[in-house]
Amino acid sequence: MENNPDDLHSFLLCRDDWQIIIDSLLESASDRFATADKLNRDSTYGAIVYDSALKARAIAEYLEFHLPEEND
Repeated sequence: MENNPDDLHSFLLCRDDWQIIIDSLLESASDRFATADKLNRDSTYGAIVYDSALKARAIAEYLEFHLPEEND
């Protein structure tokens, strides 16, 4: 296969790499939930930050669900 500099490169991550990504997403979500609480979730900016936290947590949960139990 010829490498084209305009193409995205594909690569594989091991389970430990994916777990780091999941943990980072969950930590980010936790920080955003705390920030949203400080801002007041009912405020405009607080609601935006809260929504962002929900998205980060949802992505982490999706990855966790589809992550194989063992490395391939």
